[in-house]
Amino acid sequence: MAEACEALGLASEPRTVTAGRRPVMDIAGVPHELIRWTCRRGDQIAACLADLEHEYVTAIDDDGEPRFLPVVSERARAKLNRMAAKMTRPPKQKARPITQLRAWWKASAILTSGVASDVIDPLLEHAHAAAAAIRAPVAAVADVALAAVDVAAVVFVIAVFGRGATRSAFHCATEAR
Repeated sequence: MAEACEALGLASEPRTVTAGRRPVMDIAGVPHELIRWTCRRGDQIAACLADLEHEYVTAIDDDGEPRFLPVVSERARAKLNRMAAKMTRPPKQKARPITQLRAWWKASAILTSGVASDVIDPLLEHAHAAAAAIRAPVAAVADVALAAVDVAAVVFVIAVFGRGATRSAFHCATEAR
């Protein structure tokens, strides 16, 4: 995200999707309704996951006894989530020219996101303006030495105390950014 934003003259900003969870990074200046428009697959997976969880907690064996605990564990939820992703995966489509895809994406965004076409057409200009507004105050007050200490602390904590047995260099670099 950081490299793409830098190359395109854009900026990223954190957005809270789920309370209590880490925020996700989005392109600054893009309306949240338009971002939400691209999350249709996530909604499908969430709906399927809810159905699978209900089946899981209500499953009974041949003797009429519950097969599982009435609460879905994190491990079971992760497996059910993978199952939901597979079950809702759409079939592959034939390749289409980029001009046709762009026209379809724009029409679909206007019809289903609620974002007006006069916002979608100059979207890149809005994103550049948002990036300029974000970068201007940061450039004036950035303390490089303090930032370096912060990055070192993040990488150290992730490398030493990170969840799971292994952390790759990619994870550390992502957290540092």
